[in-house]
Amino acid sequence: MSMKNNILPVESIQERDIDLILLEEFNVDKGFCNWFIDKLKLDDPVGAVAVHLVCGIWGTLAVGIFGAMAGFDQFIIQLAGVGIVGAFSVISATLILFIVKKTTGLRVEAEEEIKGLDLSEHGMDAYADFRLNQH
Repeated sequence: MSMKNNILPVESIQERDIDLILLEEFNVDKGFCNWFIDKLKLDDPVGAVAVHLVCGIWGTLAVGIFGAMAGFDQFIIQLAGVGIVGAFSVISATLILFIVKKTTGLRVEAEEEIKGLDLSEHGMDAYADFRLNQH
């Protein structure tokens, strides 16, 4: 059985169909991921969490489904990897954000927020033609 790039010989049309189904169902603009991130009330204006989180999980699990050593055992190993990396990421981010919040703080002053961070941090407007607070 010949393998191409450590992927079991599956017809490319089938792989494309699977990808299209996943892209349609997990589409950031209108799909489950965007809805779920909104329900969690996470600030993700460009959909980066939905795209990278779901695609990362799918890519990892796909190795257990389509990889050279695909099978139930490999899928469980990949699933455990997703859980371990997820737990590490949540714990690390929580610890780092807690330290930052207690030392320097996570928010800017209200005046800086109203003026805009581009002006207060860089001394210039990022969008010179865009004036929200000026009439």
